[in-house]
Amino acid sequence: MKNESVKKRNYVNINRLKVLFFAVTIALFTLTSCGGDDVIAAATGCETWSKTLETSVTKWSEASANYSNNPTSENCNKYKDAGLDYVKAIQSVSKCIPGTSKTFYEDALKDLKDELNSINCN
Repeated sequence: MKNESVKKRNYVNINRLKVLFFAVTIALFTLTSCGGDDVIAAATGCETWSKTLETSVTKWSEASANYSNNPTSENCNKYKDAGLDYVKAIQSVSKCIPGTSKTFYEDALKDLKDELNSINCN
């Protein structure tokens, strides 16, 4: 019964993480996709931010599918690790976020990181 309770709690956490993941991703795309000068983007390294995130998003998505299909402790840890790697990847492109939007962006990332760290994989 205890194991079932942990699985249910992890399922709820995963659903929250999916919402946070999409919120952060949408915010990132919205805040960086329109306008701007390509020369400035190249100078700051912001012209390739999507490539920076693509690998970590793919790995987290795969880990999520694996954990959903086979909810073992090992797959749970892989899911958490991939999610935290995604957070690190997003943090690495934070310089590309406009200053007025940075607080919202950083709060969403903190929430995502906290949710990931709260998952109990035991």
